[in-house]
Amino acid sequence: MICKSEDGTLIYGESNLANRSIGSILLVHGLGEHSGRYREFAEQLNGWGYDVHRIDLRGHGRSNGVRGHVNEFSDYYHDLDAWLVRLESGGELKKDIPCFMFGHSLGGLISYLYLSQRKAPPLSVKISGLILSAPAFGLLPGLKTLVESSLAKRVPEFFRSLQMPSGIKSEQLSHDEEVVRLHKADPLVHSWATPGFYVALTAAIKSLPKTVDRLSVPLFVMLAGKDKVVSTAAAEKFTARLFDANPGLVTKKVFHGFFHEIFNETKRERVYRELKQWMQTTVQKKRITKSKKGSSKSSEKEATERATLH
Repeated sequence: MICKSEDGTLIYGESNLANRSIGSILLVHGLGEHSGRYREFAEQLNGWGYDVHRIDLRGHGRSNGVRGHVNEFSDYYHDLDAWLVRLESGGELKKDIPCFMFGHSLGGLISYLYLSQRKAPPLSVKISGLILSAPAFGLLPGLKTLVESSLAKRVPEFFRSLQMPSGIKSEQLSHDEEVVRLHKADPLVHSWATPGFYVALTAAIKSLPKTVDRLSVPLFVMLAGKDKVVSTAAAEKFTARLFDANPGLVTKKVFHGFFHEIFNETKRERVYRELKQWMQTTVQKKRITKSKKGSSKSSEKEATERATLH
């Protein structure tokens, strides 16, 4: 599937539909990778009965754009807008089943801010919950130094799309040697980021504190205990603020000893088990709430009818 973002950038998307759909997942990947790396994830969720819809962000995978570059962080939101509208208008995104958004790393930051900073997505389908895998809520010291040095150079506007090494290494992603090998050999994986991207990224991270009271859906934050790509400490700190500001909406799970890609780790069955349990619980709570509301409306109607009769 190809759709066109607001500025004309062509965005690639792919859908994996379950035989009997009980829900759907909107998946947003991380920096330097692409949606194709989530085929195992899609197969697993399809087995649970969930449709999985995957997007290649601009500058990634099969989508257009300079590799690792974005002019403004909001460009990612426009990509999501175009993708979601295309999914719904094409009938791939079903309206009568729960819909979750899933974001990994950079995709986690994008997904969270997309739902918290903007008005409701251009969908009639309502988001039932948000799942974040090792979200980029903070940078590690090494990457901070790289970002600060690039900004300190006061790069002219025409050099904002100059590609620089992102500093992300395959060996930092997983203990699974096959995952590392495939990441290195993947022609759609890149190790680039630009000064323009870093400017947009740091501004997005700095905007997080302003959003703590804007969470409107259940949130599951899944963190890697030995993350060497993003800061787990920063993610834990911000998640704690979200937890305090949104009683009952926020759940956190740290997978101790895991590297950055928790769904690609050697013991990933633990991660899938936690995800499945949270999704089932979230859907069940929503059904109970909906049932109570329906019962309340029914009682009010009956009371009104009795009052009218008498």
